[in-house]
Amino acid sequence: MIPDKLQRLFLLGLLATITIVFLWMVSSFLIALIFAAIFSSLAQPLFRIFAKLLRGRKKWATVFTLLTVILVVVIPVLFLVGMVASQAVSVSQIVGPKIQSFLQQSHDLNTLFQKFPALKVLEPYSEFIFEKAGVVVGALGNYIFSSLSSITAGTVIFLLNIAIMIYAMFFFLSDGSAMLNRLWSSL
Repeated sequence: MIPDKLQRLFLLGLLATITIVFLWMVSSFLIALIFAAIFSSLAQPLFRIFAKLLRGRKKWATVFTLLTVILVVVIPVLFLVGMVASQAVSVSQIVGPKIQSFLQQSHDLNTLFQKFPALKVLEPYSEFIFEKAGVVVGALGNYIFSSLSSITAGTVIFLLNIAIMIYAMFFFLSDGSAMLNRLWSSL
């Protein structure tokens, strides 16, 4: 009897370990799978309409449902993300040269000292101010470059997650009810 309990405890421990390792392996794709399940459940009424129109052909109903979801949800989201990324790039391209041109024109700072007599105290430190402003512009340029590279990497990961979501949705829509029935019958 003791070996039987020990064997069950070992199997439960092994099952828990395998489950944790599996979740760790797919953790980066888990959000895409959760969104696939959510969108599949939201698209079920549309899937049923297509299945009825196509006389029970589940695979074709799934394809038409996915195409509809892609056209109505995914493409507008991708368009919005593209616009935001494009605007971020254009703003960084506009702001960077303007800051550099301002810093290169030292007479602007001298004009500023002449317009505002209270700033005359800072005039002896103008070289130091230019030096530190150059450091700030350099740091800003590095920040913009690193931000653009992280935006690019984030966009690639986002597109991969969208592809995984659509792939999972195909199976959730076409075989989802059978999967749930098998799950509930085994419990």
